[in-house]
Amino acid sequence: QDEEQASIWFRMAAEQGHAQAQFNLGVYYQNKSGNGDEDQIKNALQGERWYLLAAKQNNARAQSVLASWYEEDCNINGGNWFQACDRVEFWYRKAAGNGDAYAQMWIGCNAYIQQRYDEAINWFTEAAKSGHKSFGLSWPGHFRATPQAMIDACKLFKRGVFDSNDNGDNSVTTV
Repeated sequence: QDEEQASIWFRMAAEQGHAQAQFNLGVYYQNKSGNGDEDQIKNALQGERWYLLAAKQNNARAQSVLASWYEEDCNINGGNWFQACDRVEFWYRKAAGNGDAYAQMWIGCNAYIQQRYDEAINWFTEAAKSGHKSFGLSWPGHFRATPQAMIDACKLFKRGVFDSNDNGDNSVTTV
């Protein structure tokens, strides 16, 4: 009941253009359970609607969530993450530009795998400045990993199976 009451207040603020309220409504609909597939689809569409409204107001979290959703759809339809659908990269780039550390890592990994190393290092540096602690990277020390180890680490990062290396040697931990 508290969640339902909160959604009423969020909706009122969201309808007046408040980006954080729009984002919160997106989360609400994303997590809302339903009675069957039709309700789930309806909730997902509502969530996407509110995330889009927030994202268009430069809410970095909404932009990153949208990119993640579209990425999942792209992967289901036979794509792979580093050759993603246009809207995936579009929203990750928007989120990265607005300071979202996960999006910065995603763009950095995408650039690294495509051998755009200077761009990758710039995005990894931005992610580190934003507080992201992926695969044991420690800036400004950069990394001492082989190119293949970095590609593997980026793939693990994207799949969510990386392990942050706490031994301080700036190496890439693989599983």
